[in-house]
Amino acid sequence: MKIKSIKIKNFKSLREVEVDTSSFNVFVGQNNHGKTNLFQAIEWFYTGKTDTDSFRHINAVSTDEVSVEIEFSERKLAVILEREAEKWFKPTKGQFQIFYKSGADHLEYQPDFVAETAEHIYMLEPKDRNKLDATDVIAKRDIAVKWCQNATDHAKTYGGKPWSYVLLPHDVIADNMTLAALPQQFTAK
Repeated sequence: MKIKSIKIKNFKSLREVEVDTSSFNVFVGQNNHGKTNLFQAIEWFYTGKTDTDSFRHINAVSTDEVSVEIEFSERKLAVILEREAEKWFKPTKGQFQIFYKSGADHLEYQPDFVAETAEHIYMLEPKDRNKLDATDVIAKRDIAVKWCQNATDHAKTYGGKPWSYVLLPHDVIADNMTLAALPQQFTAK
């Protein structure tokens, strides 16, 4: 899963910091300006060490909370799928053999999630809203819609479930949404 944002409070030199991340990030700056502390805060988040006094900001009092919050772009969708899908998974490279054209190249497309309900199978692709109209995103969408139609046609021959491709802006996904609501709003055709 990709990190969407990082919020840090009272961790070493980082009194209160919020970092919104993108697909690719570079941290550049002078020495002693917090770059290493940012990465140590992320490490602290994952290791779950309980000794906060050694990390507490120098101006924070002992009752001030030391916290690191990391939001993952796909976490909310994974929560919905875990709660509502009969089965779901994150496909691996080569699993679907879907290729799209990017310039002169034919690149493999790997959807973020596949989820099966009692009635349907969905390929789900959450994407940053500002990237929905990108050439590669449109090319992936178009080939995935075609792949899902072919899979549906084949499934009809043996009474299988239909397939649909769902491209959705990541910022519309909320923990209280239902899996049924997402395809109704965002199924690509």
